[in-house]
Amino acid sequence: MSTTPQFGPQEKTRAQRKALMDRAFAWNTKQNRELGPFAKELCQRYIAGDLSLPQVIAEVEHIHRSLYA
Repeated sequence: MSTTPQFGPQEKTRAQRKALMDRAFAWNTKQNRELGPFAKELCQRYIAGDLSLPQVIAEVEHIHRSLYA
């Protein structure tokens, strides 16, 4: 992705982004869902600050469309 990630006030730091992902992973676990390797990689890139959540979602939607459209 070529655009600079934009982060909201609750996700400015790596620690904040990791905490958000930890909660999301916990929620998925409670729902008996597990992320695939590609989604896990995108989440790690979000935590690192390489991608924003909208960029992660766009990537997931792009892959989903290419696989299931």
